[in-house]
Amino acid sequence: MLKETINGIREFPKTLKSNDFNEAVTKHFVVLPILRDLEWNCDNLENLEVFPDKSTESGTVDYALQHDGKSRVFIVVKRWPTKPGPDELYDETALYASQEEVDFVVLTNGKTWEFYLPNLPDVPWETRRFCSIELDNGDEAVSDFQKYLSKPHVLDASAREAAEAIFKKSPPKKLNSEELLSDVRKIIREIEDKSASGDYIFRGEPECYPEVSSTLYRQYEENPIDGSNVKGFQNEMLIAAQEHIPGTTSDSETPVRRLDAAIERSSKPDRDFETLTVLQHYGGKTNLIDFTTDSRVALFFACDGSPGKKGRVILRKRGDIEDLVEKPREPSNPLNRVIAQKSIFVRSRRGFVEFNQDKDVIEIPANLKKSMLEYLQKYHNISAKTIYNDLHGFIKTQESHHRAYKELYRGISCIQRGEQDKAVRHFNKAIELKPDFAIAYSNRGVTYLKKGEFDKAIQNYDEAIELKPDFAGAYCNRGEAWMHLSEWDKAKADLTVAKNMGYNIIASFQNDYESLEAFEKKNGVTVPPDLAVMLTRE
Repeated sequence: MLKETINGIREFPKTLKSNDFNEAVTKHFVVLPILRDLEWNCDNLENLEVFPDKSTESGTVDYALQHDGKSRVFIVVKRWPTKPGPDELYDETALYASQEEVDFVVLTNGKTWEFYLPNLPDVPWETRRFCSIELDNGDEAVSDFQKYLSKPHVLDASAREAAEAIFKKSPPKKLNSEELLSDVRKIIREIEDKSASGDYIFRGEPECYPEVSSTLYRQYEENPIDGSNVKGFQNEMLIAAQEHIPGTTSDSETPVRRLDAAIERSSKPDRDFETLTVLQHYGGKTNLIDFTTDSRVALFFACDGSPGKKGRVILRKRGDIEDLVEKPREPSNPLNRVIAQKSIFVRSRRGFVEFNQDKDVIEIPANLKKSMLEYLQKYHNISAKTIYNDLHGFIKTQESHHRAYKELYRGISCIQRGEQDKAVRHFNKAIELKPDFAIAYSNRGVTYLKKGEFDKAIQNYDEAIELKPDFAGAYCNRGEAWMHLSEWDKAKADLTVAKNMGYNIIASFQNDYESLEAFEKKNGVTVPPDLAVMLTRE
């Protein structure tokens, strides 16, 4: 049946006298018929298993294949014959499949079906593809569909096991920490070399957008507006906004009152600019485009967000910018965050700034973002905490922190239920959302310890301790991991540090292993007397 369906689909271009179908045609006349032949219920509402427009925490995917209320596969559909690929995958938010713990993400234009494993830690998305099905391949396509997407094989987990076996046989290459650090420094040197010849300003963006534009311009992307209308919209907004600036009769010297007073004392052009900077600060839509005089701050913004996509840093000479836009101006009464970000604001008459992709842009690979953020925090004290250094900044980052903690607690619950692989996936997501999340690293280390992967456990404890040097629990856990490898001196050193910090290493050890004798029996070792005393006597 599936073979006949595929043969019929291959004839569609001839039947419709076209080789270009829109997404609706691709969905209804290609995707759904194939799913029906693979035994998924697409039609009976009482037992529906193919759910269109599935919402996730971060976006919507075209189809979710579900069973007993749990999503097993996400499918993203592009128009025939648009070439599928990781960029489209990100655009449809299927990257966030890990939030629902789905087995696969499938990206298809109807003609080509690409299968990705969503939960491979520290592996770039473009290397997570394990299968590509071409309808023109006939019997091979039928076989692969049955193997990876038929309902019976998805539900009994044999499809996922077959996919994982591919990666175990030929795992994608991961960059080690030295290679990552080398690549981070290479990008920093490249920016320094490009900007060494003049007075440059920088802008960091977490994705490679079509234009460098203001938030006001982007608000009207679907119905573009010309430069005069951008200015008109902004002038109307300014008039309305300034009605909300309170008077200065109060003697209260709060930061907001001081700022309001400064605005009131300013000349009209300065007052307008001050108002715009405040609106920009609090998330309002303005025609200001944020730049910074510090390339490292720009790097932070290029890496802070959109974890599956390339980021970029745009470099512009001030002289070149002056020829294209109104003179860049620094606010006379900058807010704390403006100071921390070394902000400078560019006002383009057209709402966007042109740039040369080859000359003015340095891209940051998706798999390097996490390492770049860690480097900036460790060596330059640049982090979300220092960049968003006020209450509004906290509110802005609160949602991602909330999601990170939710993933952390989900992982801890999985550990308690003995579901270690699921726990790792939740901790991966928590770290992706909050790269400086020491407790997530530590708990991922605990998970690897329980899985018997002691080297991985130690690597995660290393990360946790580097992020939080006074993390006594991580020292204790790392000490226990060294014991599994019979690295007695290292174990004693870490346990001593934890004990000196006031951590109860005896209670922790007994909670994990019941007793010293039980540990020795289970692992076939004899713990040295001095270490045994540490773990048994107060």
